[in-house]
Amino acid sequence: MPVQGQSYTFQFPAVSSGSPGVKISPVWASGDAKITKPGAAPVNMTNLPTNNGGGNSQVVLTAAEMSIGLTDGQVGEILIEFTNGIMVPLLGVTIEIAFNGPGTLTAAERALQSAAIDAAVADNFAAVLAAIAALPAAPSAAANAAAVDTAVADNFAAVLAAVAAVPASPSAGDVATAVDSAVADNFAAVLAAVAAVPAAPTTSAIAVAVRDVSVDGDRTLGEAAALAAAMPANAGEVPITAAGGVIKFRNAANTADLIVGAISSTGVRTFTVPAP
Repeated sequence: MPVQGQSYTFQFPAVSSGSPGVKISPVWASGDAKITKPGAAPVNMTNLPTNNGGGNSQVVLTAAEMSIGLTDGQVGEILIEFTNGIMVPLLGVTIEIAFNGPGTLTAAERALQSAAIDAAVADNFAAVLAAIAALPAAPSAAANAAAVDTAVADNFAAVLAAVAAVPASPSAGDVATAVDSAVADNFAAVLAAVAAVPAAPTTSAIAVAVRDVSVDGDRTLGEAAALAAAMPANAGEVPITAAGGVIKFRNAANTADLIVGAISSTGVRTFTVPAP
């Protein structure tokens, strides 16, 4: 914006009055350019317009012509007009001028004002730093997603109730507020559910659980494996043909019978597993 008390160059097109739309380069004479300040009559401008070529002209307003008595914070206007016998007149062209100066403050007052501003910034800088330092660390995106998922899953009924309470055709903000409220109201339950999640089982615990699985109602998988390990390599090839014949499968230490096979006098073959 043009500034009070500073010279200003105003550019404008010179269009032929006899051939509309055709730009010209007129010859300027005294009285062709006038300026009107607030509350004053039009007067000739100090400088006549000059032609820039191609039908564009300009005029330089002096610092005195740009001074209209503005004070701190004010904006004013001047009117300029251009008339020439061969161009379309430009009448009542408004130029806004802004005040841009030291205002009514003295140098000492401006110094005091600057010092007060500096002091206000300095006095509150430590408080600003402390407030920033007190901000919690930002959680990861995965942590945020897990927390929201847990809250929604553990409190689904509460979330549905909150959503059902949203008015018809809610805005995106209404829905967000309802969901936030549901999550916030059940935050303690969410924390309790998270705390109740069991720790991941160890490799040893998994091995013990597999070992103790029942395979036939009487033996565990561990016992069956031990029994299989105790069988001799030719266990399936030992014949029992004579009445009263017996075959035994012993443990690895050869201290106990694991399976006893026998044939009775009537030819009945039986296999028994002695009590441990």
